[in-house]
Amino acid sequence: MVLDGEAFDVRGSGYHEQGRLSFPLYEFTEAWYWLHIEHAPWTILTGTTVHPPGLLKPKKETRGGFAFVQEGGTRLLATADISGLFVNWQKMEKHAPQPGAERNMAWNADVRLSRPGLVVQANVLSTEVLECMRFHYHEDPPLTPYWSQSVARAEVSIRQGKRHVEFETECVLETMVSGETGNLRSNRVSSPV
Repeated sequence: MVLDGEAFDVRGSGYHEQGRLSFPLYEFTEAWYWLHIEHAPWTILTGTTVHPPGLLKPKKETRGGFAFVQEGGTRLLATADISGLFVNWQKMEKHAPQPGAERNMAWNADVRLSRPGLVVQANVLSTEVLECMRFHYHEDPPLTPYWSQSVARAEVSIRQGKRHVEFETECVLETMVSGETGNLRSNRVSSPV
């Protein structure tokens, strides 16, 4: 790798994603939260949609989402669960988007991922704002959309049958406020009766 004209030998793992949709995300959800924990041989990915602060909320927030847990080359969990039974974002501090703030839109989180015979508990303590920025769609949403990432420390406990693994590692907690006003029903196209 070359940085500012100086060559460095680097060894490690990397991660890259691109969120590509055929529709603007604000037509689907007000906010998206994402957690990525990488600690060899473990890979833990989970995400949820939860209403951000300051917007209209339903009677009960969505706490379910999706989860992927892998140890080495063995997938232990891959599920989407809107009920919150198997994927449960138990707690998260949510803040309004403010570029340059000391805390990001998502700050700290407790997440529980499970299936029969497997329980993964991640307690995430945010330590540093990586970035918080506005972004744009090809059209104008009702509100300004924001995207942010925070570096965090994850305390992870994995129980699989009688086996118990614990570790601490750095991770990334990501947030996207999509630009929706909180009234999703008004944006849906109704079919003729």
